[in-house]
Amino acid sequence: YTPANLNQNLLHRLQNNDTTLIRIIFSSRNLGDTGVTTLMHALEDNTHLSALDLSSNRIETAGALSIASLLMYQGRSNCCDSNIMNAITNNATNITSRGIRTLILGDNNLHDDGVNAIAYALETNQLLESLMLDDNCIGARGLTALANSLRKNYKLERLHLKHNSFQSLAPLIT
Repeated sequence: YTPANLNQNLLHRLQNNDTTLIRIIFSSRNLGDTGVTTLMHALEDNTHLSALDLSSNRIETAGALSIASLLMYQGRSNCCDSNIMNAITNNATNITSRGIRTLILGDNNLHDDGVNAIAYALETNQLLESLMLDDNCIGARGLTALANSLRKNYKLERLHLKHNSFQSLAPLIT
């Protein structure tokens, strides 16, 4: 099943690791959980897409679980990629990304449960550098989960959390 708001040709190109697709903006497409799940399956073996904007798509917990699964899969598969390991062994300084490095999820409905799933994925994913979670109704529980995951994640450089439901940034600071 492919939702009407996802182009079948584009999904095919993503599944086939099209080298020209490095950034995709899918904002305001009303993908919902079903569309996001379909898209995440298409991205499982994609190593060229580095930036993905899924803002304003009515993504809730089920969609966040699909996103988290992809982040965990990419994190695991990339840490063991023989080309990357060989480059590290040979002291290479220019190692290219093998998965999503920028993920924009602003203005969805992730809430604490969805953010908990993404936070769990961040513990093993060492590719993602920038994560935008603005306007997602994240409360103290979701913020605490993110704070705990960041203790294990050394790659994430930017985390946007504007306009959420938590009252304090204390979990991130302590």
